[in-house]
This record gives sequence, structure tokens and C-alpha cells, in this order.
Amino acid sequence: MASFSGKFQDSVGETHASSPTPFSFRAPDQNSVKWPVEPLLAELLGEDIITVTVGAISKKYRLHKNLLCHHSTFFDAAFNGEFKEGKTGELRLPEDRVSAFDMFVNWLYRGSLPPSRVYGVLDGVYGGDDSALDDLSLYAMAEKWFIPTLQDALCDQLRTRYIGGACPLPYFFENLYSETSPSCKLRQYFVKKFVVYASSAQKDPVRVNKTLEQNADFAIDVAKETFSNLILSGFGLFKNPENLPLCDFHAHPMDKPCQSAQSKAASTSAPGQNLFGDFGHAKR
Repeated sequence: MASFSGKFQDSVGETHASSPTPFSFRAPDQNSVKWPVEPLLAELLGEDIITVTVGAISKKYRLHKNLLCHHSTFFDAAFNGEFKEGKTGELRLPEDRVSAFDMFVNWLYRGSLPPSRVYGVLDGVYGGDDSALDDLSLYAMAEKWFIPTLQDALCDQLRTRYIGGACPLPYFFENLYSETSPSCKLRQYFVKKFVVYASSAQKDPVRVNKTLEQNADFAIDVAKETFSNLILSGFGLFKNPENLPLCDFHAHPMDKPCQSAQSKAASTSAPGQNLFGDFGHAKR
């Protein structure tokens, strides 16, 4: 215990002798203190580097093992389990899209996705969906890698690509249904989006028919959504999903806070940018 003694002046300037121990400092009880659970950056990055080889062109990425495994139970199982990847420190993903994995690395180390181009009605109708396929492919990767925070960020970004009367081209829906799971909430969003587009005055009937003809599962979901809307709205206007809460289409558990919303709030209130993502939250 530390102590001091001497003289001090009160608020009106009179001098008094101090007591032998007017101030003391005692170290906190280690067992009673709740220490922060967030890992330090150096601890999170670690020293181990692994190699991920992606796509038909076999592009190699050398990444921090701890960082990758922190965000994804898929990579954690691959590199810290009994699989051969854990012994060799190498993983091959030949079927994944290289340009989408580039976006993943950006998100992994900077905590944000590259800026998205916003598609207007003309661009949405007549072309420009190729970069949206990167968003979609990365969403599918995040789904199989069990990274709901990344899924939610991509869901929000894809929503901004097609605003107002804009709607994806037919092959976007083909990829959506071929790459994602049936329970995927991104499917639900774009089914609703397509129903609104198909019932609007600016719809292209040929394009609507082509989209439905090329994907039977999507056509069934559109029919179900259309019938449900007609019943619930009393044959009124369809509800535009753009006006629904973001979390209605997010992958995170509903009893968990929305990291995407928190990130948006932080970006509007803080002048700086978190260059290394959200290290304070464990992988799900």
C-alpha cells in the first residue's frame, strides 16, 4: 500500500497538516477483475501463415492462420483439425471465384468490402451484373464458411445495387439458386424484389418470362410469394422489400446484435476506419 504525508491547502487557502495516510492505492484483486476478452492484434494475427489456392488459375494467397480461423469455423476445422490441410498448411478451393476471394481478403484485413457500384434502371436491365456476381459468389462462400457477418454485409451491398425499378438479369437468379442453400435469406429478398418488378409498369415481359423459364425452383418461389402477397394484401400492392428492415434478410441469429448495423453506425460516428475487422467478436 502506498501513502504520503505532508501539508496541503484547502479551498480557501488555509494550510493544514495532512493525516499520515490521506491517500492510498491498493492493487485490485486479480480474481475480482473482469479483464477484456478481445484478443490483441498481434495475438490474433499470430505467426503462422497458411496458403489458400483459389480458382481454375490456382491463384495463391498467403494469409494469417489465426485471423482466418477466428472468423470461420470452416477454416478453423480445416487448419486446426485432423484434416491434411492442418498438417500441410495448404488448402485448395478450385471451384471458387478468384475475384470474389480477392474481396474476401479485403474484408478479412480491412473489415470492409470494396465499394459497390449502384445500378440504376437502365444498367440493371441492359447489363453490368458481372461484378454483382462477385458479391453473390462471396455470399455463397461465406454461407458455406459459416461467416454470417460477411453474409450480412454482402446482403446489404447487393440490396444497394438494385434500387428503385432496377432488377438483376436472368443469369443472376440462376447463380443465386445454384450457389446458395434453399434456406438462404438472400433468395427470399430477391424473390420479393422480382415479384415487385414483375408487377410494375416498367417491367419487361420478355425478360420476366425468360427469368422464370430458366429456373424452375425460382419460378416456384415467385409463384408462392405472389399468391401469398395477393392473399395478405387483399389483392392490393405488393410490399417492396427495400422498405423492410435490413435484419429481415440477415443471416445472424435474431437474438444476436446486428454487426452490419453496428458497423454502419460506427462508420458514421467515428472519423477513422477499423483496418483489421471486428476482432472483439468470436466466430459463430
